[in-house]
Amino acid sequence: MNKRFKNRSFILRHFGHEFLVICPRCQSCAKVFPADKPTFPLDPPHTKNPIRFCCIVCSLTDEISPYPNSISIDADFYFGYPLYLKISCVGETLWALNKEHLEYLENLVEAKFRKVESNHNRSMENHLPQWMTSAKNRSAVLKSIQRLKEKLPTKEA
Repeated sequence: MNKRFKNRSFILRHFGHEFLVICPRCQSCAKVFPADKPTFPLDPPHTKNPIRFCCIVCSLTDEISPYPNSISIDADFYFGYPLYLKISCVGETLWALNKEHLEYLENLVEAKFRKVESNHNRSMENHLPQWMTSAKNRSAVLKSIQRLKEKLPTKEA
């Protein structure tokens, strides 16, 4: 069966409610998330609401009232910790902010038919690199996504 993908015109910040990052103490998976009830995606992530860091393994915690850094493939928007879900793929770096983002990428890549709902220029789908959306790389990208899914923590913070 040919899978279909409906472009929902998300921007990357839609997935910015939680980051899976590498803990600076134990190098395990940790989370960066709003300390208060998240209002995102309605509010931009540059509000002054407290942001919390919590390691799932060693219980290291931190909290800041941030103004986010610029969006980077190397780190979360707030603390600057390296992303946990990163892997080399066809000579490039495949990354995701969290499980939801990874699943969204998987659905997009595995779809043979991609429906564009709008031409929203800021949408994440319009800015994905050619190597990731190319049919010739589909198998390699999906294998890398599967390897990242296997890294996902089973214990919640």
